[in-house]
Order: sequence, then structure tokens, then C-alpha cells
Amino acid sequence: MEGSKVIINEKLLSIPPRLSVSWKEVSSLYEKNDNLHIVLRGGELVVLEELETEILDLIFHFHAIFLEKRAEERHRETMSSTGLVKWPDQMATGDMPMFKMGLPMLDPMGMMVEHNPEQKDAPPLPPELLEKVSGVIRLLVEDSDSLPKPEENCQCFHCQIARAIQPEKTESQDETISLEDLTFSDWEVEDAGDRQFKVKNKLDPDEVYSVFLGSPVGCTCGRPNCEHVVAALKS
Repeated sequence: MEGSKVIINEKLLSIPPRLSVSWKEVSSLYEKNDNLHIVLRGGELVVLEELETEILDLIFHFHAIFLEKRAEERHRETMSSTGLVKWPDQMATGDMPMFKMGLPMLDPMGMMVEHNPEQKDAPPLPPELLEKVSGVIRLLVEDSDSLPKPEENCQCFHCQIARAIQPEKTESQDETISLEDLTFSDWEVEDAGDRQFKVKNKLDPDEVYSVFLGSPVGCTCGRPNCEHVVAALKS
């Protein structure tokens, strides 16, 4: 509302000659004893008396609008600091942004997502978002070794996306190598028949022992539970 004297809009509260101030300078306002109390950011209290009901309603109306816009601006600033400033509008239209994750070719879209330890407990990103972003990045990057790597036990936006674009592991990649697979024997074992085995040192062919796995178990080396017996049992 703008008149010859009083101006009340989304930016300004002006009631000459008592007060003229930007909403940015107003900390809070409330009505008490039929008077409007306005607390300024500097701590000063201004009391406006005998205001018309219409003017009071307008003051509270535009102050509420200002507070809503300020909350939206702060929200956008927070989203910008986490690299999500463009998400709300683009998620609504289906036009998903591209991300820079150590990949210079993704810069033109102007969206930066980097590993952020402070977001390690961030909520999961929408599956449709992860699917679209990971699909675009896979198309642009042919070498899987160039893809960004996620940090272990981190749910920041960078790591969630990096984890989503990692190539799927095959069964052979997931296969666990057992300790037995990594154990190499120094002994070559030949079955001599009737529970007897010839155990030969692979590094010294002249070192040969005869092992009997019947009752009792024994070896020509003369030592009980020797490595030759063990090699024969494993063969």
C-alpha cells in the first residue's frame, strides 16, 4: 500500500514522521496494549500508537512476506554451499543437472559436488536422481579408472553419486581368495599305492621320503607329524 505518507510494501515500512525503515532492519514486531511494538536489529524499541486496523494488518502481512522470502534465501544459500542449489526446480521439471566430480568436461552445467566429510550422514539421494546422473557420467567417461571414488562409510552427496557410478562387480571380482589358495607347498606327492606316498622336495629332487597313511602313520624321515605326512594328507 502506498499513499501520500504511509508506505508499506515488501521492502519498506514507512509511517512518517514516526518511523521509516527497511524490513531488513526489523528484528520482530508485536502488538501490546493496542500499540504496535517494533524491535529493530540494533536493539531499539519503537512503539507506534493508535494505528488503524487496516494499517496494522498490512504491516503484519508484509512482514510475514519478508520473513518467508528471507527464509527461502537462506535455504538457497545452504543448498548452494552443498552443491544442490539447482536441484529443487530442475527435479520438478525433470531437467537434472550434471555434476563436476573431478571431470572437467562436466563444468559447463555449473554444478559442483565434492567430497564433504561434514555431510557423511546425509540422507540418501532420490534413486531417480542417482540413476540419471550416473547414466550421464558413464556416457561421458569411457575409462572406469577415471571415475571418482567414494570414501568408505561416507554418505555425502559426492560419495553417494560416486558409489552409484562405479561399475558393477562380476562374480570373479567378488570371489574371495582363500588362505589355501595362497599356500604353496615345497613338496611333490606321488601315490605309491596301498596308502603309501612318495614325497619329493621340489627344490631338491634327491630328497625323497616314503609316507604311510595307514595305521600307524609314519614317514621314513623318522619324525612324527612331519611336514611330509602333512603334504601327503593334503594331496
